[in-house]
Amino acid sequence: MYESIINEESIQELTEIFESTPLTVIVGAIEQIEERDLAVFLLLLDKVSSVIHSDESDVIHKTLTQTEVEDTEQNGVKTLSTYAQEILANLSFAKQVRVSEKIASTEMVESEEAERIWNNLTDRIKSVLRKTLFFGDGAKNLSKLLEQLDIEKQNKLMEVIQDSNPKLAQTVGDHLFTFEDIVDIPNEAILTVLQVVEPNTLAIALHEASEPLIEKFFENMSVEQAKNVENENKQLTFEQKQISNTAQQSIVNLLRNFAGKGILKLK
Repeated sequence: MYESIINEESIQELTEIFESTPLTVIVGAIEQIEERDLAVFLLLLDKVSSVIHSDESDVIHKTLTQTEVEDTEQNGVKTLSTYAQEILANLSFAKQVRVSEKIASTEMVESEEAERIWNNLTDRIKSVLRKTLFFGDGAKNLSKLLEQLDIEKQNKLMEVIQDSNPKLAQTVGDHLFTFEDIVDIPNEAILTVLQVVEPNTLAIALHEASEPLIEKFFENMSVEQAKNVENENKQLTFEQKQISNTAQQSIVNLLRNFAGKGILKLK
């Protein structure tokens, strides 16, 4: 039925656009669309989904009670129904409410009108894309530029960013140097860490680490240190295992501080 007004080529084209375009751009392109048209468009996305054919058009209503939209995937492929949910969830709250009311009251629509709405919104999204240049993840771009600075200058800049925007500082820091990056640093730096990090903290940090990184640490431990860490690992509680990322970040911060003071080198 839907195929008679929306061809497979158009569905595939829109799917590819959604896959390659930041959600904020998609939402921005259609945020000002009249509520009923937007409601019909979201229902169409749900219905023409090529992966999940849902008979329940109210699937996108679930987003109203979610704090974060979970990706509905089948065989690793995101569906148009999922994109409909994400669009609704990322509208302004007032717009969410008005569009939701229209979704709830829209049980049918004439084929010609549905086709008009689909074509109009698809063309609007494509028009915005033609006028937009994407640089990608801003935090990741900043971290790449910061990598060109020496560690001392990095730390000074990161301290200023931390004061003004803690969330950005955390995100940039995650890209700049991660716990898993330790596998590539000199053994001398590992030895320095082992001198100051408690066995319990190290055991917690290594709980979710990759095998190569675990081996990197143990290769630089004395027999006694290795035994202590292994014993701590066996005694880890459920609560301690849940803070593995926190322990990892504490070691990363330690390495960056030491590198900034010239105590060790990360490269």
